[in-house]
Amino acid sequence: ETIETLQSYLAVTLPQTGEELSFRLPNDLHAITFHCPEQDEDQLIANWGYVCLFRSLDIEEVIKFFTALLLERQVIVVSGTLGLLSAVVLASIPLLRPIVWQGTFIPILPASQLDVLHAPVPYIIGVTHIPEEIFGELNLDEVVVVNLNDKKVMARNMEELPGSKNLDAKLQGHARLLFGKNPLSLKASAEEKQLLACCDNHIRAYQDWLLRTIAKRLPSRN
Repeated sequence: ETIETLQSYLAVTLPQTGEELSFRLPNDLHAITFHCPEQDEDQLIANWGYVCLFRSLDIEEVIKFFTALLLERQVIVVSGTLGLLSAVVLASIPLLRPIVWQGTFIPILPASQLDVLHAPVPYIIGVTHIPEEIFGELNLDEVVVVNLNDKKVMARNMEELPGSKNLDAKLQGHARLLFGKNPLSLKASAEEKQLLACCDNHIRAYQDWLLRTIAKRLPSRN
């Protein structure tokens, strides 16, 4: 039966954007229909992940998380709720765009593989908990812990990005209306969607300004 199920999956032709796919498992009476949305992948992740991110962390903590990503630190996201954990880790993808994360990316790390947290490379990793013996061995000058249970980001000796205070001021009015709501309720109201869109626009504008500022400081090739 397992072989038949895998063969059925392999025989399916993936739909194009905007199309539907009907799929039926062997011996199942009813087909399952999937719709391939027309939005790009980053936006689809943002629609889901941003809701959880901005409800779980206040804007100062979100900016710490954002800064850790831009500085390519080792970022560990902690939550006992797998849905929330994966959503916030995946939210880092649209949060960084147009920059693409090049390091290790593991939305949910199995408890049996926690030694991966000692890897000497930039990473974004989600875990349900960090045992005391593992935590005590982490280099906290490099590791940033985003604790969704405590709604705090623990970051030691992390530089402040240029213009981050200005970004904080622009986001405060929108983000404070989102923080504290149930992050597990994935349905956002029309007002929340508008607030999240405003936050996303401010982050995009900041990214654009930051990249142009860095480009101006680079030595000319002429």
